Amino acid sequence: MTTWIFQGNPSIFDFAAYLQSTPGAITWFVESDATEMRCGDSVFLWRSEGVGENASDAGVVAYAEIISDVSLMPEEPESVQFWRDTSKLGIAQSRVWLKIIRAAKSKEVLKQEWLREDTQLKTMLVLKQPVGANSKLTQIEADRLQKMWSRVGQNWNRSESIAGLWAYVETYGKAVSRLAGSPVDKVSVLTGRAISGVYNKLMNFRSIDPRDPRKGMSGAGQMDRAVWSEFFDATMQTLDDAAIRAEFERLWGVLPAAAIDVYADQRAESEVFGAEVEKLLTRSLASLMAAYNRQRQQPKVRSDGKPKTRTGRTTLYDRNPLVVAIAKMRAESQCEVADCAHDLFIDAAGQPYCEIHHINPLSEGGADDIENVVCVCPAHHREAHFGKNAQALRVSFFEMRAKAR
Repeated sequence: MTTWIFQGNPSIFDFAAYLQSTPGAITWFVESDATEMRCGDSVFLWRSEGVGENASDAGVVAYAEIISDVSLMPEEPESVQFWRDTSKLGIAQSRVWLKIIRAAKSKEVLKQEWLREDTQLKTMLVLKQPVGANSKLTQIEADRLQKMWSRVGQNWNRSESIAGLWAYVETYGKAVSRLAGSPVDKVSVLTGRAISGVYNKLMNFRSIDPRDPRKGMSGAGQMDRAVWSEFFDATMQTLDDAAIRAEFERLWGVLPAAAIDVYADQRAESEVFGAEVEKLLTRSLASLMAAYNRQRQQPKVRSDGKPKTRTGRTTLYDRNPLVVAIAKMRAESQCEVADCAHDLFIDAAGQPYCEIHHINPLSEGGADDIENVVCVCPAHHREAHFGKNAQALRVSFFEMRAKAR
């Protein structure tokens, strides 16, 4: 599959506001390469800078999947109110339907300035020549952008903080370079964090290092301080550089430099997916169903419901957050197994914690749609996968969804 950048001008169309309305699926004008686009291709939506009162930070604001062939069509009616330039409203143009996988909040935008300094992305056409509605990414650019997209706006985990501390150790007492091959660049490549984000992490560690009189940055969080405490002897005022290097090697250096840490990718994507679901749960069930139906009812839509996959050392599924949000809201965040007696704890969002189970598993060709999922407690979720009663549960789940149709 191919990955594309689709560019929009906020002075012409307020697509950031449109995306926040949870449209589910949208059309997009295609200027070139229409014959190369296929259902299942990935798309990063790029917001250009705009001008005047509509000026904004340029960067990636959403991730989507192509779900139709390119054809002549006008804009969808739901988008009309978001057009700032109305001169071409109602005119059929070459467009394609996109299923929105994730729309960025303000702190989740992949900023243009970050991508300009990235060693693998700075030659992207949208950065060198920011004109035209769409352009194709190389595989290297697509992989790098996907990795950065899965991290942006998310808290640093322990493994990433260890990598930042390793870079701090390697540059301690020296000028901190951001150039290709530097410790900062290496950590950026490994973790998927922007180079400026890694640099800031080093400055965070400098601010909590009592040995360094130079001023750092005061943004060190709880994870950074916990990692620092693991390796800093407050009595001796020493940092165990050897132990930090060993832990960094254990976490990040075992694989060849070109390999992807798929497990870290899975963790990061899970966090992002969960945040997207939580955002959707603030909307009404009716609005979520409307968005879901728009995804499913477009002309020539990819209708099998099966999620696109990306394969490294394991398979990653591009799941639909609308499916999870609808399933949870439909079940009122309660286990759908009849007479379930397992207690549900309250999650960080203040809701009963439950999980979404695919009745026909994705790994066996199951569809990622609302007819193939149930909301279950963690205990019944494990039983549905590994229990002696798994087949009986599966039959009951199928019957449950059939009755609901």
